[in-house]
Amino acid sequence: MRTNADSSEAERHLAEIGEILSLGVELLLRSREQSTRQQKVAEAAHRMEPEVSETGDGLLELTAKFGSISTADAMEHAGMTRSSARRRLAELVASGALVAEGKGRGAHYRLPTSNRKQ
Repeated sequence: MRTNADSSEAERHLAEIGEILSLGVELLLRSREQSTRQQKVAEAAHRMEPEVSETGDGLLELTAKFGSISTADAMEHAGMTRSSARRRLAELVASGALVAEGKGRGAHYRLPTSNRKQ
């Protein structure tokens, strides 16, 4: 036969189990929301087409439009990572399509004088 003490203890255990289950459900829902957000971001990134062609023409057009660009500009306008933007800009400088002005964070890239649009 159960006593009031046994009944109270059983109720306490049930309450603890309920709290644990509630926390588990809350964590599961948060995880699902985060996964959904990450999936939406990944899908949006996949749908976006970069403004830069394989030849780098997008960066050359951007440079012609603004006069000069930085690595951050290339990243923002072309949807590139910092390392991709640096690599692409270095390739364009090496090929003579762009001229580097400055070094490091302050570096800007412009068209050579003969390539500038009038």
